[in-house]
Amino acid sequence: MTAPTEREKTERQLAAWEAYRLARRKADRTLDIEDGIASVRAYKEFYNLFVDDDRRLPIDPTRQTVTTFPFHKTRPLSIERR
Repeated sequence: MTAPTEREKTERQLAAWEAYRLARRKADRTLDIEDGIASVRAYKEFYNLFVDDDRRLPIDPTRQTVTTFPFHKTRPLSIERR
């Protein structure tokens, strides 16, 4: 397999930018969460064309079935009055 030429790289970058631009405009217009997620995916695809393999963003995050809530320290409820 041959490496892509500079022209092919530029064409892929422009196509990815156009996909992101359209997805972002749609998300801004509809304010729908699914459109927003599609916009983020399109941006990640665009971004990944410009960075090395070790800095690429995953297109789809790994699903987690457990949500961890932050733990806050609290004061004891028993306060002695004098």
